[in-house]
Amino acid sequence: LKLAKAANRRRHVPQTARARRIHDQLALIADHLADAAYIFDIARRILPEPVLRYMMLTGRRVTPEYLQQCGAIALVVDDDQLEAETMAIAGEIASYDPVVVRNHKISLEMLRGIDDVATAYAIEHKWGAAIRASRE
Repeated sequence: LKLAKAANRRRHVPQTARARRIHDQLALIADHLADAAYIFDIARRILPEPVLRYMMLTGRRVTPEYLQQCGAIALVVDDDQLEAETMAIAGEIASYDPVVVRNHKISLEMLRGIDDVATAYAIEHKWGAAIRASRE
């Protein structure tokens, strides 16, 4: 009986270690897929679809200037000017009424993913009316 238990234990240990390795590998793959999905979601939101398709299908990189021409990014600055330009923009935004900035952010989030202009206009109109009513 002792011999049978010892043999069973020896046979079972490699399976457990193998299962643990497989589990670790699957967890690593899941982490990479989650990262890729997150990056893809960001890319899908900021890049025009033709640019995203071009990049994904060719694997080519595009320049910041090209992305600016496509409307994917607003501004291109040299590395040595990045912090100064960022602080200038942040200061400008900070000088505005915080309620207005917050409402603009909410409004933009609400409009994300809406392709129908009439629906977008109706939502924006309703949101604007709600803002005006809250100030009265």
